[in-house]
Amino acid sequence: MQNLEREGQAPVAHRILHNTDLERFEIYVGEEVGAYADYVDVGETRNFDHTVTKGRFEGQGLASALIEHALDTTRSEGKRVVTSCSFVLGFIEAHPQYNDLVA
Repeated sequence: MQNLEREGQAPVAHRILHNTDLERFEIYVGEEVGAYADYVDVGETRNFDHTVTKGRFEGQGLASALIEHALDTTRSEGKRVVTSCSFVLGFIEAHPQYNDLVA
């Protein structure tokens, strides 16, 4: 479990799960999914096609923490990334250490 710091507020504890049955990564705040990133695996590539943060959790850094974890997991699985999702594309552009993952 990790903590996200929010300015002027206590850190929010969260956990991230790789839900392979639904082909998505999920970040939980308590028992609730706060954000998720859908993907489709095709051979050795993982196409991230949709990232959603539930309204009440927006602006807390959940999606960024989620995508960082998803990209690290994807790298450890030896897969490359296709960025159909604009959030994932923007995250990779802002974090060049993930450029090598882009197919």
